[in-house]
Amino acid sequence: MVIRYGNYEMTEYLKQLKNKKLKRLVPQVMIVFYTGDKKWNTPLELNDYFDIPEELKEYVNDWKIKVVDVKEIDTSKIKDEQTRSHPRDV
Repeated sequence: MVIRYGNYEMTEYLKQLKNKKLKRLVPQVMIVFYTGDKKWNTPLELNDYFDIPEELKEYVNDWKIKVVDVKEIDTSKIKDEQTRSHPRDV
């Protein structure tokens, strides 16, 4: 997922570069909403896929993804009742 995330992000930046109307790139904020039954167990950082000597880590780009496990959301804080209820609860 980290590699896909980085690919999506860079693809969007490349599209922006082609858009001559933009003077600067617009930052991308991507969040993964995980809905799987099991706990998320894959790396959240690109560097977790590599075996990099500590002294070289600062030279390697590292994408870090933000994952929200939908099962762990505290729904009591959601004000809208329809949004708060899970499809399985209906």
